[in-house]
Amino acid sequence: MFINERTSLKVRSAVLEEATIALIAPCIDLRFLSMLFDWTAEPSASLRISSATTAKPLPADDFIVSSWTTAKAHSDQFITVAGKLYGLPAPFIGKTVQVKLVGRFVEIYHQHKLVRSFTIPDKGRAYLPADFPEHGEPFKPEAYANSLIMRAGRFGSQSAQYLRAMLATGGNLSLRRAQGCLNVLEKYYGSSGYSHVLAGAMTAGVSMPKRLAQLFEDEARQNVLPFTASERGQAMTRNAEYYAGP
Repeated sequence: MFINERTSLKVRSAVLEEATIALIAPCIDLRFLSMLFDWTAEPSASLRISSATTAKPLPADDFIVSSWTTAKAHSDQFITVAGKLYGLPAPFIGKTVQVKLVGRFVEIYHQHKLVRSFTIPDKGRAYLPADFPEHGEPFKPEAYANSLIMRAGRFGSQSAQYLRAMLATGGNLSLRRAQGCLNVLEKYYGSSGYSHVLAGAMTAGVSMPKRLAQLFEDEARQNVLPFTASERGQAMTRNAEYYAGP
């Protein structure tokens, strides 16, 4: 049908309505489209289309809402999320990870890459034994104490021997003190007089981190006069670790 200036307004509206319906009918329910042209009129019978024929049924499975949070891996390789513990590989110690909770599952990401996924435990913790060295098995007796001794071994056998003696008494108090002293050893390792201070601490039975740090500070403030030793004298010189070794 051609439309010109003589075409009545009513006919023009009808043609426009039919053209619009033809264009967008596949996209929307025609009941609403017909009402665009006359808000007071009831849609005509030809435009009434049941929503049952145009709307798809809902999925059979329930939609599960997920939630996100962040957590930092502690020195024992575990993160805490909603009161539950989840183990990660050792390289993630000290790093912040993103945690996705979906129903009964938890997914742990780092830099947008999935690291580990677990079923949320009813109680306790979830971890993979392969992520932990033998001395670090979470449920193995004396596991945490052994891990502290292994970490101290990075600073020499004397440091490991010092922590081993401190942990020999057992108990949570000795564990906390050993962890604090290990942080002090890490801070002062490589400083002048390190072996000398450590040997004195072992002899005196020093187990308080603050006292150990004070010994290192006192050693740093000493003014030791240099002396010249002959080649024979230098060959006979041994540090404290030599005498404290196994």
